[in-house]
Amino acid sequence: MMNSRFLLITALLFALILGVGCDETQEIPKVEGNFDTLVETYEPKDRDIWQKPDVIFDLLGDMSKKTIADVGAGTGYFSIRLAPKAKKVLALEIDPRFVKYIDSVKVHVLNAEEADRLTTRLVGKTNPKLKTGEVDDVLIVNTFGYIKDKVSYLERLKKGMKNNGRIIIVDYRKENSSKKGFANYLVTFEDVEKMLKEAGFSRLLTDNYSLDYQYIIMAQKGR
Repeated sequence: MMNSRFLLITALLFALILGVGCDETQEIPKVEGNFDTLVETYEPKDRDIWQKPDVIFDLLGDMSKKTIADVGAGTGYFSIRLAPKAKKVLALEIDPRFVKYIDSVKVHVLNAEEADRLTTRLVGKTNPKLKTGEVDDVLIVNTFGYIKDKVSYLERLKKGMKNNGRIIIVDYRKENSSKKGFANYLVTFEDVEKMLKEAGFSRLLTDNYSLDYQYIIMAQKGR
């Protein structure tokens, strides 16, 4: 049975990322309720069990000389785990509360050198604010379905990546929420594959089995 926190995570992400009728210049709407409760929702005690971050890290391989962008970083679940492994991690987030949260938490859970490798960046909903060729690889977990103009966003990400850089998208399989009212906000892996190809990525690898509730898609930026 799917983790019960999935529905709440989905609803909160929808409110945080999509917004209703707001653009880059408008204030990002806040999710009502206590922020500590929101953090607990993003960081359930059993997340390591079903998220299996090491499966994703194995796909990224040796990151010691690479800069990794974590799009939609949230509480920094992946960013903080990437910091000891990568040369540099950019935690890209649209909600300033999460930016402050990651900055405050990293100094307590990472050593000084690792904390210096992790940089937060407040970004727009349609603009990841990456410099040309700034990052080697991009990771998008539980976020892609809430991005508007997905192909355009992928094209912007591609410009921010080095040649032969890789993008990994992890999201919930659509059948997991078809009866719960959130199916419209999830994207099938087939559609993600099409969007990646349209945005100019190639060499797709799709894993629909390693994670309990999610698929993994990896693609590469050509020259």
